[in-house]
Amino acid sequence: IITKFFEGKNFQNITPTIEDIKKVTQYLSKLNTLNFEVDKEYDAWGLKAFPDEYKKKKDKLTPEQNLLITDIYSYYTKLDMSNFSKSVIHGDMQRKHVIKNDFGEYCILDFGCMAHDYKVVELATYLAWFCLQEDTWKDKDIIYKEVLEIYNSIHNLTVEEISSLPLLVRSSYSAYYMTTSVMINDGDTSQETLDWHNRSKKMLELSKNWNY
Repeated sequence: IITKFFEGKNFQNITPTIEDIKKVTQYLSKLNTLNFEVDKEYDAWGLKAFPDEYKKKKDKLTPEQNLLITDIYSYYTKLDMSNFSKSVIHGDMQRKHVIKNDFGEYCILDFGCMAHDYKVVELATYLAWFCLQEDTWKDKDIIYKEVLEIYNSIHNLTVEEISSLPLLVRSSYSAYYMTTSVMINDGDTSQETLDWHNRSKKMLELSKNWNY
């Protein structure tokens, strides 16, 4: 596959502005209007896999690690998404998968987790790993409102779908915290694993008062 070269920088070490977030949300909203079946790969780190992965991994977690995510897991398993809307989703909208060039143009990268799945899974993953990190948490209310307004101008999520988002955002943090905890407990000492572990733990702590 030959694609047009796009020169820019991702947001892994750059805090996205409100304008960045609004622009990327517009692109994501358009992407999620696509509707066709996709042969997807299983993403053990992903939000959708969290319940099954937790059942497999909970005995490998320390009591302190379990304490941070057991309630979230319990709420997640009670969430009924059977009537939620689906579309083509990117599936892994984190900061290193969006780049911006010097002309203010954006490019979404890495469709390895692409799927035909729930829009709220897409939106929660995007909120968790692109929008709502420690460096933007002080503006969480503004960011959350802007993202929902832009996304809903195209998709008109139901009240039930919108009300599920805080829980799903926290579940996304939990999925990464759980996976990296097991890896560290098994002896993984890589900086990347430690960074994801610390980031997900911090976000679980910061978001603990979200209502769901």
